Amino acid sequence: MASYHAVPPAAPLRSFLECLWLNSVPAGRRDGRILPDGRMDLVWIRGHGVLVAGPQTRHTSRPVEAPLAAFGARFHPGAAPSLLRVPASELLDGHVPLAAIDARLAARLDARLEAARDDREALRGIELELARRIDRLEAPDPAMRAAVGLLRQGSASVAEVARRVFVSERQLHRRFTETVGYGPKTLQRILRFQRAVAELRSERAELAGAAATAGYADQAHLSRESRRLAGLSPRELARWVG
Repeated sequence: MASYHAVPPAAPLRSFLECLWLNSVPAGRRDGRILPDGRMDLVWIRGHGVLVAGPQTRHTSRPVEAPLAAFGARFHPGAAPSLLRVPASELLDGHVPLAAIDARLAARLDARLEAARDDREALRGIELELARRIDRLEAPDPAMRAAVGLLRQGSASVAEVARRVFVSERQLHRRFTETVGYGPKTLQRILRFQRAVAELRSERAELAGAAATAGYADQAHLSRESRRLAGLSPRELARWVG
């Protein structure tokens, strides 16, 4: 069976990273669907080097066929571009070799992970290399982080979010496009969809209840978004995440 494990990053990395993770996918696992979640990841797969998984506006496919063991770092929405020095919008819906963006960082990460003796050492290697790079960077834009937090709550409109972080709606959209990869309205949709996915993971979840809890107007609204973002009906999605 596939297995996924995430660990919190060291304190100096927490303003940039949500977690470090490893994912093992056995042979025969055909559906390599990856759902949008508003984040960007660095992903290392042996023999393929380090990839940058850009922000997604829809489901994408796993970049390498199973079997595979991948190690990665997941960034908070909007945090990766300051490290990569490239606008998030240029990486939209793609898996880009890190070597095409930062050859030195890619080489250091690849060397550490190739030499790692076990999973723990591999994750520690990612942490050490990113700490070395992040130590010279300013923390991510606090206004954007606050805006993402407000959008995650699900009740604030984009206009209200802009007002509460003291920027115009136009500025908010521009800064989101640079740091997150798309505008705040798109992120709001994706975060709402992820709330629905979390609800559908519950064995007792009902579609109408999951739709209401996530913030959809009705079950039909969830159905439309599920097909747009995941390429699945809500019932298919519930089986897929279950």
